[in-house]
Amino acid sequence: MLTLATIQDKVKDAIYATVDTNVSDEEANMRAYTMVEMSKEGKYDDDNNFIEYTEEQQTDVRVNATMVLDSVENGTDLEYAASSMGFEAKKGTYDSDDESLEEDVKTALDGLKKGETSGLIETETAYYIVRIDADTDKEATEKNKETIVEERKRDLYNDTLEGWQENDGWKVKENKMKAIEFKNTFTQNDGSADNAGEQIPSTDTTESAE
Repeated sequence: MLTLATIQDKVKDAIYATVDTNVSDEEANMRAYTMVEMSKEGKYDDDNNFIEYTEEQQTDVRVNATMVLDSVENGTDLEYAASSMGFEAKKGTYDSDDESLEEDVKTALDGLKKGETSGLIETETAYYIVRIDADTDKEATEKNKETIVEERKRDLYNDTLEGWQENDGWKVKENKMKAIEFKNTFTQNDGSADNAGEQIPSTDTTESAE
């Protein structure tokens, strides 16, 4: 096992060494924004239980969201306008490939310049108001460059292995894989003061395969 792991690491390092580590500022650029999200569905209570809104509460959310926007359009800071209506303004960054933002929200952000605030954005689940705080967040952009390089390494490694597998004709024997069983049991300690909070692993570990 140690020999195989060592070979794998050496092969991986050799593949990684061929990756293009040059990432342009444009490709990695991260824009900074402030976003107010106002859920149409419900909210979490103090015990972290999700409480669905009634139709009347959903209407209230719409009215309050509109009031936040009106306040901002009249010169009020977005953060203050949101908090005054019980909402939270959150900071974030995103790039051109971001898939975590809802499409309509990302489209609105893309259309804004630094300092500009959107109108009221409505999706199936929430209302949003967003503002661009910086066209380039330098710290986030530098981190994104590292992320892009790591993604390139991972993709090249996987593609290389898949190519070897296809060319050599080897394949995983699923019936053999299914025969492998791992059993790892952990037992809670006796609660004594000396070992409080510790998890003690047992030695009952078995593996079987054809």
